[in-house]
Amino acid sequence: MPARPSRLRSGPEEPTQGIECNADLCVCLLDDVDVGQCPSDGVCMDGGAIFDKMASCCDFG
Repeated sequence: MPARPSRLRSGPEEPTQGIECNADLCVCLLDDVDVGQCPSDGVCMDGGAIFDKMASCCDFG
């Protein structure tokens, strides 16, 4: 999926949390495993919006 990937890690023992979005879809990733999806809503047009999208789309608890 060509996208704007974002990866965050809470700590050295925590799983890697991420999101990858294209023009239509964002995919939430936990250690590179698809754990959820949502519409991208144009997030690729605004580079900083990917973090807001990650918060609203992905429930990493």
